[in-house]
Amino acid sequence: MLRPKRSDGLTAHNITTALQHAIDQRLSRRDFMKLAGIAGLTVAAVPSQWGCGPASDPKFNPDPQERALIEQAIQAVKDAGASYGDVRISRHWYESITTREKQITGVSSTDSYGIGIRALVGGSWGFAATRILTTDSVAKTAKKAVEIAKINNRIAPSDVTLAPI
Repeated sequence: MLRPKRSDGLTAHNITTALQHAIDQRLSRRDFMKLAGIAGLTVAAVPSQWGCGPASDPKFNPDPQERALIEQAIQAVKDAGASYGDVRISRHWYESITTREKQITGVSSTDSYGIGIRALVGGSWGFAATRILTTDSVAKTAKKAVEIAKINNRIAPSDVTLAPI
């Protein structure tokens, strides 16, 4: 099973330490907000360290194992009878710090990683996703997306014309 990659860089712990130090120095609310604003601008200035950035950045392109799963999913969507399908691998990292009365009350760091598969059957869409990135799970998820599209097409058939590329 694939696991998300993450570069070591700025972390919630590092920021928490800096903010706690600032709080311990008895900063005014205004000075604290200035410091937090500077931290926010720093994050915006170096987005690649925070799990966001342009698609042209090689860190955000699929590795060979992910690419193989994407190709497998597209083939499974076609084999199940869809006229169109798309696949997205998604990685998200969330870090948050909560404060109350000049004290840091919580720090959390979570992530999500998975694959989403969309299929078009007739004129109806189906979508399915999984966090388990194995060949079996991706194949089942692709078939599920097509199955949902087929059911949607039976319930409310419609015409969809995709723009030519």
